[in-house]
Amino acid sequence: MRTSQAVRTGLLGVVLFVATGCGQVGDPAGDLAPPAAVSRVLVLTAMPIELQPLLEAAEIERREIVNGRTHHVGTLEEVDVVLLAAGISMVNATMGAQAALDHFNIQAVVFSGIAGGASPEINIGDVTVPRRWAQYQEHVFTDASRAGWRRGWRSEDLGSFGMMYPQQVRATSAAGEADAEDLKLWFDVDAGMLARVERLVGSVTLERCVSEGECLEYEPIVRVGGNGVSGPTFVDDAAYRDWVWETFAPDGFDMETAAVGHVAHANGVPYIGVRSISDMAGANPAENRVESFAPIAARNAAIVVRALLVDLR
Repeated sequence: MRTSQAVRTGLLGVVLFVATGCGQVGDPAGDLAPPAAVSRVLVLTAMPIELQPLLEAAEIERREIVNGRTHHVGTLEEVDVVLLAAGISMVNATMGAQAALDHFNIQAVVFSGIAGGASPEINIGDVTVPRRWAQYQEHVFTDASRAGWRRGWRSEDLGSFGMMYPQQVRATSAAGEADAEDLKLWFDVDAGMLARVERLVGSVTLERCVSEGECLEYEPIVRVGGNGVSGPTFVDDAAYRDWVWETFAPDGFDMETAAVGHVAHANGVPYIGVRSISDMAGANPAENRVESFAPIAARNAAIVVRALLVDLR
């Protein structure tokens, strides 16, 4: 997700799915298939506007409600999938990913959605597929003049933005010992899926016009590799954007993918994040254009995800 409050209130209700005959998980009346019957790819988004272009291309067999979220079970590009709009920001993304992993037989996780642009070389409408993601807003907030345990406890390896010192996170691993935590800054995506995206870049055509006829002045491109960062804040400040670029060198900001990367790491499941740029996170001196360009960014991310699924089948 990459959206302002206006988009949250105006776009979250774009799509309403009414499923007849679908029961709550655990409800025998729903006549649901066994959770582990089919191995599937979990395709996550934050908002319905990001999910809609994927649903339009999918064949949905049934819908299941897990933890209050509708899981659309079927095929997309002839690949067995679960499609889910998990909700905005890190906690929702974490809950959605883990619940789907617990309930379905998930072989891989793909996140599709929009993002704010951080790199000076990236443009609105471009799609970024980073090789790794960081939870860049895991902070210690403390004044530099503080002494004592506060100063000794925080890491200063990444510097600070004022009194905000980014830290690594503690993560368990499916391959590790029980309760053993590692300090991690970056969660690498699956190298195989990343290589597949890199191979198909030349065959993908992205959109450059919004539905109202407003068009970008350039042809959007797909950028594979580099970094991405995720945190629970909408960024629309040029000074902070510049500092994040200097510190983490990400192509884009979002509010979910690194959380999904953490879940994937803990469960030993491959993941990848596909994000299209909807705004420049405060770099544009004029007003933020996320409301204008979120739809085309969502569609461009979906185009790349669909191409990846074709290559996976």
